[in-house]
Amino acid sequence: EISAELLAVTDWLIPNEFEFLARAAGLADGAVAALAQRLGVSVVATLGEAGAAIVDSSGSVARITPPPTTVVDTTGAGDAFVGAVSYGLAAGLSPTAAARLGCACATSSVARAGTQSSFPRAAQLDEALAWATATA
Repeated sequence: EISAELLAVTDWLIPNEFEFLARAAGLADGAVAALAQRLGVSVVATLGEAGAAIVDSSGSVARITPPPTTVVDTTGAGDAFVGAVSYGLAAGLSPTAAARLGCACATSSVARAGTQSSFPRAAQLDEALAWATATA
């Protein structure tokens, strides 16, 4: 379980699909919203190749389908996602645009081998940010 002390200082919880399933009853939109409401935080759950599901303080759930790619290595994709979402939120993007940025960066990451060496560089970040904000 997540401690009450940790939740008290948490704005966003970003579990992967397995961590999410350990705390919720399925991956349906209602389960995502119910977890966010029960914990009192905003939630974005990563769903592997299916992208992400996000619910913010408004209570509505958005599904984000990542851009297509050829997967080479999934190691570090979650770290790329969380880092990009955190950056997006800190930069003032809407929560949905920040989650889209996370999906774009994770997608870019899985197209190359390795962890930190696979993370997007400046050119890929510009593409990811353009994709994230185009429809968010």
